[in-house]
Amino acid sequence: MHIVDKVIADIRAHGDKAIIQYTKKFDKVELTPEQFKLSAREAESIAKNVKNKEFIEAIRTAYNNIYLYHKNYYIRNFKSFIYKRNGVEIKCKFIPVESVCIYIPGGVYPYISTVLMSAIPAKVAKVKNIYLTTPPKNITPELVYAALVCKVKEIYRIGGVQAIAAFAYGTRSIPKVDKIVGPGNIYVTMAKKHVYGDVGIDMLAGPTEVVIYADEPHTNHAYVLFDLLAQAEHDTSAKAILITPLDSLAKFVKRNTPAELKNRVKVIISSEIDKSIELINSIAPEHLEVISKNSNYIINRVKNAGVILDGQLSSAVLSDYVTGPSHILPTGKTAKFSSVLSVKDFIKETNIIKYKHKNLEDIKAAKILSSMEHMRYHTEAINVRA
Repeated sequence: MHIVDKVIADIRAHGDKAIIQYTKKFDKVELTPEQFKLSAREAESIAKNVKNKEFIEAIRTAYNNIYLYHKNYYIRNFKSFIYKRNGVEIKCKFIPVESVCIYIPGGVYPYISTVLMSAIPAKVAKVKNIYLTTPPKNITPELVYAALVCKVKEIYRIGGVQAIAAFAYGTRSIPKVDKIVGPGNIYVTMAKKHVYGDVGIDMLAGPTEVVIYADEPHTNHAYVLFDLLAQAEHDTSAKAILITPLDSLAKFVKRNTPAELKNRVKVIISSEIDKSIELINSIAPEHLEVISKNSNYIINRVKNAGVILDGQLSSAVLSDYVTGPSHILPTGKTAKFSSVLSVKDFIKETNIIKYKHKNLEDIKAAKILSSMEHMRYHTEAINVRA
């Protein structure tokens, strides 16, 4: 997109001045560089406006669930180890990314939950500097409260392409980071694609998706309907698909889908379970709900899905808010080759290799391979060690 390229080029060339210009143009808000970042005092003052005790309790519940899941993930997967063989010692070391910017989209809805789903795995991974940025009008007491609970280092009121460019390259007022994560609209997604390589990104997230497969005769029709509508309401490009052999369920969903969401909800009648699984793998949905007595059979054969919800009590809405794993998931068929955001996205793996004595077997093999590749100085580097 030409506009994305232009905004990024302007931010790189003119820094804060360009951020002011584009924030005024796109967000209709005038800021000075001093106002880009919320001061600690300002953030605490805004967060104090949260008076709803039920909201505070909900944040606590969600935070604990998400934190404990990612802490368990970290402990199980990121313990450094040493491998030894024939005088060779190889240490596998895990190092957290130094600095991360979490992008929280604006738009129709305040994505408070995305703060938790992004910041908590970064925190568990021990990222030193976690920054959060969001469009100016998205700075609500609830969002700021969630950010403070997650101990985000700094909060910025910058949105859109200009925010991605600013954190990718840095300006006088905004720090350059090592990685940018979080969903956004098509412009934000294209901006992340543009800056990738100069900075890391999590994924190129598209419109949300859910596929519900239901063949259990006692399926609660209302559960299915509202789980479809919940994803469909995100935006006009959202996709909600029901695959079922149950005629009564199909008719119920069609009959009760509101007119404004009908073009986002699709019902597919499928009576053959293996063909349904084949279709699911082809769609590679962000969310997959399976309501079936054969759920184990189906789930074991599903290869492409961002998250799988087993049983009608396991709503995608619960997983999107409080269950534990992040709700930042691969969309648009990218579940065929990518995964949910997790601690792993904030950790780098490096290897420390030490030869304690000459390993003639390794030297011989390396010499032959380098010779076959006609790499003269590779071969000489081996020869001097032989």
